[in-house]
Amino acid sequence: MGKKYKKVKVELTLDERREKFNKHLRSYLIMNSFFVVFNLWATNFTSIGWAIWPLLGWGLGVAFEGLSVYGPFRDRDIPLTRPAAEQDGREHLETLPDLDDIQSPLELKELREEMERRTYRDEDFV
Repeated sequence: MGKKYKKVKVELTLDERREKFNKHLRSYLIMNSFFVVFNLWATNFTSIGWAIWPLLGWGLGVAFEGLSVYGPFRDRDIPLTRPAAEQDGREHLETLPDLDDIQSPLELKELREEMERRTYRDEDFV
């Protein structure tokens, strides 16, 4: 009787999307710098070789994400910040119990207590 959860889509504000993009850009720059240096070192500084492919592939993804956050593809209806009522964290929980699979009132009580104790979001750890 494993606990089942269903995913709930959480809409991100523009500030949260920008912060997510900035983290993605930093990891792209750090990792691809490592790839290029390692590849140059392995080929005695004669060619960039295979390191061009992650640069281009990942870079394309980062570019489109940047355009969707800062560029012309940005959705103008996205709020800049969340309303104050949503900022306590409870509305940001990404997983909710599937109430159809609850077998007993005790199990329901345990799930509610678990959700109330949880003061973090899953994406805080990613």
